[in-house]
Amino acid sequence: MTNFKGTKGNLVFYKKDYWCGVQIKEPLKSICAVNINVEEHKANALLISKAPEILEILERISNINSNHSIAISDCQEEIEKLIKKATEL
Repeated sequence: MTNFKGTKGNLVFYKKDYWCGVQIKEPLKSICAVNINVEEHKANALLISKAPEILEILERISNINSNHSIAISDCQEEIEKLIKKATEL
């Protein structure tokens, strides 16, 4: 990811007791935690956990305009899977 200044690492969504959030898998480090009983908070944490993957696909799509190395249709299946992973709790 070019020029990304945020937390680097494999972000994962987790649920535990009354909390859910985002953490880095290795080394284990919490990024955020929210009350699991608030549906909107769970949805936000899930979306945040997918941010690196979303950024990666957006960077690939932006390269279409600059070097035409891939077509948007080449990413369509990945995009649809990522949308599902980022929105289904």
